[in-house]
Amino acid sequence: EIRTRCQEFCERVFIHSCKEVESFLLIPEAIDRAAGKRVKERARNTGQSLDYTPNCAEILSAFADGKENHVISRFIASRRRFVKKTSSSEAEETTNKEALEAFRKDWAQGSRRRLQLVPAKEALSKINSDLQKNYGVSVSAAAIINAARVKEIPAEMQDLLHRLNEFGTG
Repeated sequence: EIRTRCQEFCERVFIHSCKEVESFLLIPEAIDRAAGKRVKERARNTGQSLDYTPNCAEILSAFADGKENHVISRFIASRRRFVKKTSSSEAEETTNKEALEAFRKDWAQGSRRRLQLVPAKEALSKINSDLQKNYGVSVSAAAIINAARVKEIPAEMQDLLHRLNEFGTG
């Protein structure tokens, strides 16, 4: 429904499955590599002996678990707004039930899907806060992108980048 409505006034439509585009940066292995590189640089520059212990997956998992209620409330609010704009006759209980069912289905898919649903900017902030506290470093979006391997980049982001490239060159 959303895609169809957008195509009424827009030739190209891409709807991604994440809450925020920054969610595509939540690749624990890439963040760990970027952080490890920054810690090595800091150790070299300061002469301190620092070794990075990869733990981004655990930090992000705990962050996601702590945001479960936030995500549930967002699911319900978004579903209500959508129904109100498209079909105001649906009962509120039905709307809430469908939103909760959709949430439970998505959340049950595991850590990768959960990271697509949580506030990514906050997740990155949490990672950087922990890195700053423990190692005196932080990682940027660019550093994460540079550390990511092609196989780690979600297929839908690869597809979007391919489409943007075609649009730019075609």
